[in-house]
Amino acid sequence: CVHIGLTKYRHDTLVDDHQPPEVQRTSLEHLILRIHAARLHEHDPSGKAAAICARLLEPPNPLYVAKAVEQLVRLGALIVEPGTGRERLTALGSHLARLPLEARLGKLVLY
Repeated sequence: CVHIGLTKYRHDTLVDDHQPPEVQRTSLEHLILRIHAARLHEHDPSGKAAAICARLLEPPNPLYVAKAVEQLVRLGALIVEPGTGRERLTALGSHLARLPLEARLGKLVLY
């Protein structure tokens, strides 16, 4: 990797050796949509994407995952069943999972 205009000191202090994991680079809303689209949440007895996120090598903060699920419910991409608390992807959510956009922008594009 060539960095033009950087001294060794600036390179060592400013440039990271490795990129952060993809889980930390993508939005949690999109990650949760992809978990549901791949039906990974069905392999957990709770039926929640948060349980799958907790199993990752570098799991995101559970509070942020809960806020992302809440945001997706508000957008109409997920439904949380009242009795069991299991999460289910809606038709809108399945379309949003395929788009390379944030969930809010994807809904704007679709509607």
